Amino acid sequence: MKKILSMALTAMMAVSCAEAQDVAFTVEGTAPQGVDTLYVFYNGQMNEAQPIAAKEGKFEVKGNQPAETFITVAASNQLMVAAVIDGTKTINIDLVNKKVGGSELNEKLNTYYAKMSVIEKKMNDLAPEWQKLRGDKTEEGKTKMKALEQKIDAVEAEQNAVIAAFCKENKDNVLPAYILSDSFYGFEFAKLKELCDPSTAYYNHPMMRRPKMQIESLAKRQPGIKYTDLDMQDMNGAKVKLSQFVGNGKYVLVDFWASWCGPCRMEMPNVKKAYEMYHSKGFEVVGVSFDNKLEAWKKGVNDLGLAWPQMSDLKGWQCAAHDAYGVNSIPSNVLLNPNGVIVACDLRAEDLLEKLAEIYK
Repeated sequence: MKKILSMALTAMMAVSCAEAQDVAFTVEGTAPQGVDTLYVFYNGQMNEAQPIAAKEGKFEVKGNQPAETFITVAASNQLMVAAVIDGTKTINIDLVNKKVGGSELNEKLNTYYAKMSVIEKKMNDLAPEWQKLRGDKTEEGKTKMKALEQKIDAVEAEQNAVIAAFCKENKDNVLPAYILSDSFYGFEFAKLKELCDPSTAYYNHPMMRRPKMQIESLAKRQPGIKYTDLDMQDMNGAKVKLSQFVGNGKYVLVDFWASWCGPCRMEMPNVKKAYEMYHSKGFEVVGVSFDNKLEAWKKGVNDLGLAWPQMSDLKGWQCAAHDAYGVNSIPSNVLLNPNGVIVACDLRAEDLLEKLAEIYK
């Protein structure tokens, strides 16, 4: 009986979301001095942004939108503030101090912004040191970078904790939909699935589309799942299958990357180190490239000195691995056991080395 009631409630929430009535709203706000043009968009659709005028540090937006739509006012890609249209006659948005108000929901959003502002400052304070150390290849530099990365991880953990707490505290309203739409990538599969709870009031909001897609993608490369074969070509144009390298009694890292991907290039020294340390013990790597140009792919492999097998269908983001393994961003990877079963995914830097050390101890 409880299951039936739960299903009925979810269906009612979906209908309610789909049939939300338009409400009139007014946004009154403060803009940075010297800015005379701002941009407004709804529910995260930045590509549909419309310009509005700001005069002497003030602006106003009037219109009609479905109830519980999020309106964002932006001065630049780095300076934008969102509020929820919840039937309140007048909403306040302060771009200078990144504040919103005018209703109980927007006051809750304002409290969240204040907490995140503190965390963002912590992260920004670490950025100069990271920029300084990223090119330092000395042992001292590497030691300092490792210590810095631990600090960064701690700040990211604090950020995720704030987001998770906010979602838990606001299960009865749509605010978490806006928060998760921009922060879902920071959560692992189990936690993200927990936050995307179908019983919440925000689950069926339009801005939950990307978090739900992320869950579907991550589900394809979770531990315990048998690998999916890929039929591609090597750099000489010969046909090659992933199954030629997998399930042969060895652990295999399937590394999703591309020559044009900066983060992939930054991560590659870690993959090379893992390969050099454990290849003699039976560890293999297979590169699956999201390139779409053969020569660029070949040059990338040569420049980076990648000694392991490579394969690609040269279709860019239409690569077969995109659907087979839910790869929406790179670098990414799956670690397969000797039977071709996924034992870990998206291992980065020290995480990869630690996992291999555990396997080959």
